[in-house]
Amino acid sequence: MRIRKIEFENHPILGNTKLDFTDNTGKTINTIILAGENGTGKSVTLNTIFNFSNYSLEVKKRDEKRTFEIELSDDEIKTLKESENSKDFFKQPLKNNIFKIGFDYSITNSWNQISITAENIDNTILSLQGTLFIQNDTRPILKTIFSDVEINFTSKGIKSVTAKNIDSEEIHSERSNSDLSTEIAQLLIDIQNQDALELTEWARNNTGQPVEESKVDVRTKRFSKAFESIFPTKKFNRIENRNNQKEIVFAQGENEMTINELSSGEKQIVFRGSFLLKNKESSKGALILIDEPEISLHPTWQLKILTYFKNLFSSENEQTSQIIIATHSPFIIHNSNRVDDKVIVLKRNDAGQIITSNNPEFYNWTPEEKIKSAFNVTHILKPNIINVLLEGETDEKYYNKAVEIFGIDENSIDFKWIGRINENGNAENTGNSALNQAKTFFRANPNMLTGKVILLYDSDTDKPEETFNNLEIRIMPKNEHNNLYLIGIENLLVLPDDFDKELFYKVKTRTDKYGAESLIRELDKSKLCNYICDDLDIEKQKEILIKLNVEIEKLK
Repeated sequence: MRIRKIEFENHPILGNTKLDFTDNTGKTINTIILAGENGTGKSVTLNTIFNFSNYSLEVKKRDEKRTFEIELSDDEIKTLKESENSKDFFKQPLKNNIFKIGFDYSITNSWNQISITAENIDNTILSLQGTLFIQNDTRPILKTIFSDVEINFTSKGIKSVTAKNIDSEEIHSERSNSDLSTEIAQLLIDIQNQDALELTEWARNNTGQPVEESKVDVRTKRFSKAFESIFPTKKFNRIENRNNQKEIVFAQGENEMTINELSSGEKQIVFRGSFLLKNKESSKGALILIDEPEISLHPTWQLKILTYFKNLFSSENEQTSQIIIATHSPFIIHNSNRVDDKVIVLKRNDAGQIITSNNPEFYNWTPEEKIKSAFNVTHILKPNIINVLLEGETDEKYYNKAVEIFGIDENSIDFKWIGRINENGNAENTGNSALNQAKTFFRANPNMLTGKVILLYDSDTDKPEETFNNLEIRIMPKNEHNNLYLIGIENLLVLPDDFDKELFYKVKTRTDKYGAESLIRELDKSKLCNYICDDLDIEKQKEILIKLNVEIEKLK
């Protein structure tokens, strides 16, 4: 089911509001973003849709009407036509798969409270009984999965394995609750145990045969792949017993942490994502509601979160479920990755009535200083100067050393790494993706750019050079004469023929999950940078950094 339109009449909060989830051609939009200040009815709308999906009579009599226009899939239409309770109504083909379902709350204690109509191919109106969607075979057509904002991010201790599984055949709509974290933790423990038991059984029955990839982590893989899509360096690793409790362990390089030791943003992604994923196959086509998906997320992740949720419900590049979210976040709204969606802004007019707008102007809701603080741009951007933001930490040191040794006016141009070192000593918000997010952010908030800002990508990017008023996208040139380092800022260095690059490589030992060790050689970029910028004399520095000087002059 997909919702096309909702019309409220005398709603206690939404008044006489009409919500249109179609485009200007009448096509139903796959992703709807409800935005607005607190108290404008975003969450009320989600709750109203969820209540609609539960499809029950209301006993409180009042002067209120609601009309839902929905679009069903061909499979859902087939279900209606084959149902014993409704097949006799479909004597001729339908003009389309669109149904109007009206609720008149002046009528109580009767299924006449609900009216259902569709259009036959000959343009006649088909009137259907209000009981159409109460049967076990037709109720799942309206199924809705609601990820609510009320979440306790700390799971309770789990001591045993239970029988929870994925893809349960639940015909009713589902809504998350405050115990979600514990429920999902138990589910992950249970399905990992089931995967392990099934793999053991397969190995017992196929002695001497190599293990097929399709037999490993059959259930768990659905979740681990989803988590890795948004934090690729932190992986769902294993379940182990600690202090008489079962712990879900994640790994990031050599560091490990339990699920309760993840950041609140990471836990939000794990718990809410798992709730939506757990019955993905048995709930294909279900409507998805998400209230405030940005909760606890850094702006960097807020830019990605809508794509993350959409990918959970995509198959072969097609979105399999309609997703409706309610948000306050400008980072979700102003996102260049948005595809096939529609923003509806709910706000109050001078009379205090709820009205809608398709123009998402967020400057009145999120103070500029709040955005600057969240995105760490206040200390990055300097006034009255060209600000150049770079992918890597060593990029900043190289360029600033070039400014120093070539006598470039420091008050004319400033080079800064876009990332930062967090409280754990790790780099974050860095690299190509961070510049991409900065581009989206600055294009959505151009009033922050009081002077020229240049986003300078490494030469291995596939980005084109572009200019958007004060925002410029520029690419470092490729140094074809440097065969020692083919990418990164190191490629711009002019190194002598006898330069010993082996001095700047480090070797790491990595162990896979089967216990096999491998040696990985990596360039120690910091060691190389410190050697050039700190240890060499100024004349050798000028020889090595000469191409950076040329690029700085081009940027000015």
